[in-house]
Amino acid sequence: METGYSGRFRFECQRCGECCRNPGQLTDYEFARIADRLGMPRPQFYRDMCEMFDNGIALRPRRDPETGYCTFLAKSKTKASCGIYDDRPSNCSLAPLALNPVGGVLFGKCPGLGRGSKRHRVGDHVRNSGGHTLADFIVRYSLAAEELLEPHERDAYVMFKTMGANPVPGTIAWEAMERVAREIYHIDD
Repeated sequence: METGYSGRFRFECQRCGECCRNPGQLTDYEFARIADRLGMPRPQFYRDMCEMFDNGIALRPRRDPETGYCTFLAKSKTKASCGIYDDRPSNCSLAPLALNPVGGVLFGKCPGLGRGSKRHRVGDHVRNSGGHTLADFIVRYSLAAEELLEPHERDAYVMFKTMGANPVPGTIAWEAMERVAREIYHIDD
């Protein structure tokens, strides 16, 4: 359900891990913070723990190939927990809400919605979870891509995006977006 209003909603986390099924975008700050927490150099963290998604324009934590869940999710038979909870990305903190790329927020499919006695304000939840930081990062990333890509690279990328496909490794579009990611996430610093 899409919303742009600042109403209230009830939510109590059920620790089911459903919000970890599709990990969201990392900001440049979150990328560096998580790599540091894990004691990994940025190039290694990028190579071993991240993947490009959203038509190749963003990095997110890699998904487990067997389960499809975020690689940082620890899931038992009854409960799920995040292995980097204190440093989790703002996309994760935002759950059960998600930013809508065209404005407003979306309610995710979450068994915790409508549960619990506490009523949360949508605007407060977005602010407290870093949603504005994420939105600012998306704008900065887009501007950096515009500045860094050559015209033929932009054309190749736009072709993939309009087809609704992710760029394939080894193609001009993939290599161009990887170069943008390396720049904006400061991977080689």
